[in-house]
Amino acid sequence: MSHYETVLRQLDLGQAHSGTMCGVSSTKAGFRNRTRQAIIDAAGAVLGERPYASMSEIAEAAEVGRSTLHRYFSDRGELIGAMSEDLLERLDHAIIEAELDQGPPREALRRLLHGYYDIGPRVMFVLNELHADCNEAFYARFDAAGIPVERLLERGRAAGDFDDAMNIDWVRRMLWYLLSAAWDAVAKKAMSRHAAVDSVVRTLEQGILGRGRA
Repeated sequence: MSHYETVLRQLDLGQAHSGTMCGVSSTKAGFRNRTRQAIIDAAGAVLGERPYASMSEIAEAAEVGRSTLHRYFSDRGELIGAMSEDLLERLDHAIIEAELDQGPPREALRRLLHGYYDIGPRVMFVLNELHADCNEAFYARFDAAGIPVERLLERGRAAGDFDDAMNIDWVRRMLWYLLSAAWDAVAKKAMSRHAAVDSVVRTLEQGILGRGRA
């Protein structure tokens, strides 16, 4: 079937409206979404390492002009808001991919740490930028994203893998501090990604969660 025949079929099926072909419209929408995501990704990478980087530096990293960046995000605050939403989605995705309710608790924890590491230092940037007293909705969702992690830690306690004397909220905090140290070490070329993540895992398992060796 030719492209023309395809368009006619779309018209017959009511899938093209007001003289605009669905394929063209969806292509444009897809391009806009990709550009928007590229800007958010670049902002996460740049601001995660240099919190005071300018919008121009972010535009350069995203390989777009500054006018294009401002077409998507009028100011820094709007961009950070988009980054916070993106962060929550990444956290949810990492938890789903880690399958925390499957297999031994230690293995599930390792999968989670690898997923969290890939999110990058944007986590600490967003948490530092968004104050809890005026961003209650964000922190409510951030805390909710941690519930499956708490359940994993409780499962590890019940299985005898993790130290039941260790406060779970403290462990969650230490998890992010250790990941922050890992990101910094890799950024400064002091460690490889593999070595950094392995160090986080070992520190948690043997130094904080305790109860034997993996």
